[in-house]
Amino acid sequence: MLIGDIALVGVPSELFTQLGIDIKNRSPFRYTYVVGLANDWIGYVPDMTAFKLGGYQVWTGYHSYAEPGTGERLVDQAVEMLRQLAAKSSKPDVH
Repeated sequence: MLIGDIALVGVPSELFTQLGIDIKNRSPFRYTYVVGLANDWIGYVPDMTAFKLGGYQVWTGYHSYAEPGTGERLVDQAVEMLRQLAAKSSKPDVH
């Protein structure tokens, strides 16, 4: 969603920090904010590094339904949608 020069990206989870940073860094918009728990809930979504290290909330259960690689796929899809939005926008605030 684009509001003025601010892009909002809704994800149906609680992304691990690096995944949110990746969306922001790859976004064609200067001001990009990730909104977690938007329109659904699939639990915590770790990045591949977290899956390799183990620990906090990376095993499958009620708290997380994500398999390894899900976070990176969410990031790729979000960035693609942001690029499409920028192409349709008359003045994307590209950085």
